[in-house]
Amino acid sequence: MEWLNKVAKHHKEYIKYVHKMGDTSHAEDLVQECYLRLVQYDCGHKVIREDGTVNKTYIWRVLSNLFKSYKITNTIITRNCLLCTLVQL
Repeated sequence: MEWLNKVAKHHKEYIKYVHKMGDTSHAEDLVQECYLRLVQYDCGHKVIREDGTVNKTYIWRVLSNLFKSYKITNTIITRNCLLCTLVQL
């Protein structure tokens, strides 16, 4: 998967992007999850343009969606844990 190597060359940029969204502790995990999703859904043709450059807009969108999903899931888990704690009291 040569296309994935091209995508990974910009790894530090992706980490910075996730940091700017507000998550410094899970940035690496989210970027790795992004790579996994790209491979899982065979997105090489969407990520690499005809001229051979990386379509960073597509990567940003995937990272943004992963970040939003993570925040929603994390919020739901936190609320459920709080609710369970209150019920036990």
